[in-house]
Amino acid sequence: MNDINRRMERANMISGTIQGGATGAAAGSSVGGVYGAVAGAVVGGALSAAGGITDLEINESIRQEQLSYTRDQFKMNLASIQAQPYSLSKTTAFTANNKIFPILEYYTCTDREKEALASKISQVSMNVGVNGTLREYINKTWSYKDIKARNFIKCKLLKNDVIKDDFHILSTLNQELEGGIYFNEYTI
Repeated sequence: MNDINRRMERANMISGTIQGGATGAAAGSSVGGVYGAVAGAVVGGALSAAGGITDLEINESIRQEQLSYTRDQFKMNLASIQAQPYSLSKTTAFTANNKIFPILEYYTCTDREKEALASKISQVSMNVGVNGTLREYINKTWSYKDIKARNFIKCKLLKNDVIKDDFHILSTLNQELEGGIYFNEYTI
């Protein structure tokens, strides 16, 4: 593919140089007659040739960079393959430090870390990540020690079967919901 692209670029450079010379000759003849046509052809052809050579060099450097990238990727993949174990025998997890019976471990954090997380959730809220209705989540309160939920809901309007009004009203409502709204305990 690169060989074909190189041949096409050379052919385009040659035809571009000829076209640039012809365009320069036409422009020069309208200004200075025969001498203007010759000067225009020389200048137009030279500029087109310079542009074509620059294009060839840029495309070649792009090809070399792509080739270097491909080689690097191959070396990384080869190193990954080389890092695999040589043994094809079946291995098992039953070793001297692995027990046959399950071990239940309980991980927790300090009270200060729990309070920091509760404070973060109360200020910034949390992501539920499900589809639902506003009624399902409004007035769902929680608290941890003296930290209480602020009833902040941020969502996106996916479907509307209730409001039969102009699209602009629904669009504005959706923008407000995406920005987030604080609901008090008497809302809805």
